[in-house]
Amino acid sequence: MTIKAVLFDLDETILDRSRSLELFLTWEASEYLNLPYAECERYIERFLELDDNGMGSKTDIYSLLWKEFGLYEHTAEDLVANYYASFQRFVCEKRHVDQAISMLKSQGYTLGVVSNGPTPFQENNLQALGLTSFFETIVISAAVDCRKPDLEIFTLACDNIGVEPSACIFVGDNPEADIRGASAAGMFTVFVPTRRYQACSFANKVCRDMRDLPAVVLEANT
Repeated sequence: MTIKAVLFDLDETILDRSRSLELFLTWEASEYLNLPYAECERYIERFLELDDNGMGSKTDIYSLLWKEFGLYEHTAEDLVANYYASFQRFVCEKRHVDQAISMLKSQGYTLGVVSNGPTPFQENNLQALGLTSFFETIVISAAVDCRKPDLEIFTLACDNIGVEPSACIFVGDNPEADIRGASAAGMFTVFVPTRRYQACSFANKVCRDMRDLPAVVLEANT
């Protein structure tokens, strides 16, 4: 197998969404909403519960929070808009991901991102991490009207960079959306364990530390 490209999921693979969201919510509760100290923790816990690791609708979440916490100095629509406008100020990357990406780029691999989520929100988050210039293609589900694990979103990314799926590695944390989807498209898959998804029996490889990713790619290329 000759690997020419490495494609990445964004949330919890490149972007530490859990930590970023905690930082944003701490600011939102204490400074933007000026909630009493005792209410801040409850607000954050309730948001995380409703968010369900990114699966919850932000419109629905903020509509409920607006009522539950009496946030009447704002509208629910204002709160949604603030989330999408301000989240990028708090983004942080997964440990050592910049090191791995930089090394892979220097080794001549074509790099890309394939992410579910809204646009331009996801692109802005990647830009805020300072990593956009490393990637030849950035495919966001809302922009192309298909979502992982659909075959189409993976093949679109491959078409964008002119590389066959069989010459691509996909790196992600979600066993179904990332690993099964990319595998069905014909890619070699690398699973990144997280607190939510700790194991994936059908990934080609597992990478627990991003510093090891270049070696995993090299091994797949031999």
